[in-house]
Amino acid sequence: MPNEAVLYSYTTIHPNPKTGESPFSLGYADFQGELRVFGKLDLGPDERPEVGMALRLEPQADTQSGPEYLLVPTKV
Repeated sequence: MPNEAVLYSYTTIHPNPKTGESPFSLGYADFQGELRVFGKLDLGPDERPEVGMALRLEPQADTQSGPEYLLVPTKV
């Protein structure tokens, strides 16, 4: 599977302030061919998601709900 993808679509989640969680973004990324994955966008504090941005996929272990994938922007 290729590791380079393009952001197809995203949404930003704003948890209830009572939880103490910061907002985070989830997105769909398209890989070459017909593969599309859903994962959490791993953005820096000053980065904003943008449709069409280059991403790479980084699998992360998550003991509560199985594997989780981070979509990390590729620095050009």
